[in-house]
Amino acid sequence: MSKGFGVRIVTTDELYTAWLVISDLFLDTELKSSDIKFIARRLAETPFSEEQLTAFYLYDIAPVCYINAFPPGGEWGGFDEEWLVSSILNNRTKNQKLQRFKCKLFKRFYLMGTYEDWLKVLEHITELRKTPRE
Repeated sequence: MSKGFGVRIVTTDELYTAWLVISDLFLDTELKSSDIKFIARRLAETPFSEEQLTAFYLYDIAPVCYINAFPPGGEWGGFDEEWLVSSILNNRTKNQKLQRFKCKLFKRFYLMGTYEDWLKVLEHITELRKTPRE
């Protein structure tokens, strides 16, 4: 933490890890309860708020990963981190007002098949962060 301001500087590794973990929701696999809890645990350990994580899900991950959630995407272990990060960074260089409008316009399509799981992840994150660590 920075002295005097109470602000913690977030590293790119932490950001990229959050993106990669959230992208697991878009794999063409049926997520089990244990998968949801694992994703939530990993995200709860990040410095990001639930609101920030939701923004990543909606505006960073969904626009680049949504197509994989549709058959015949094929079952696989995860997105290539280099591809994921470069795709998100590329989207972030575009007009952000237009990008957010596009995300809102296509929200149902982008989030199809992942939104209910995302809500479960958020519930688990909230519970994990309420529970004191031993």
